[in-house]
Amino acid sequence: MISLKDAEGLMLVGEYQKAKEILLSLLEEDPHNLKAISHIGIVYTELGENSQAVRSLKHYLQFVQNDAQAWEALGCACFRQKDYGGAYRNLRRAQDLENRNPSILRNLGVLYGVRGQKELGYELLLQSYELQPGDFRTLYALSYIHKEFNKKDDALKCMETLLEMNIPEEIHRDTLINKIYLELNW
Repeated sequence: MISLKDAEGLMLVGEYQKAKEILLSLLEEDPHNLKAISHIGIVYTELGENSQAVRSLKHYLQFVQNDAQAWEALGCACFRQKDYGGAYRNLRRAQDLENRNPSILRNLGVLYGVRGQKELGYELLLQSYELQPGDFRTLYALSYIHKEFNKKDDALKCMETLLEMNIPEEIHRDTLINKIYLELNW
């Protein structure tokens, strides 16, 4: 028998499609399972199914307002829909609940950068890195912002670290290309 724990385990290792199937099955059995609703919203966010993510997470957050992970996922889904105001409100709500969460700090840092507040974004990305130096998403964002602040050596160091990690192929490829361009001063 499948359980919420099965879905959570799959989510931890990035198997979002498989987790989605389990969660949808669980919600078919019990459409009021709040934890499954939260998890499906997070899974939808990770899969880029942002409209479904927003719908699921908003529903869940009507009942549970103190879940920083759900607020963060909602902020990320809004960000991907280019709703930067919604992304800001939801990510700040997540940060109010967990102000030293490296994932929330990273996402806020990226958002601030997109909104033109690059110095504040840079500061938050550095805080995220300090709290969790092995997170490839933070290193990836830092590699870009170091370049923007003309810190070539720091950018190259991030890129070299990324290329030694087991990361998604598209990020590996993008990092390799950016590293070559940076080394050639393009």
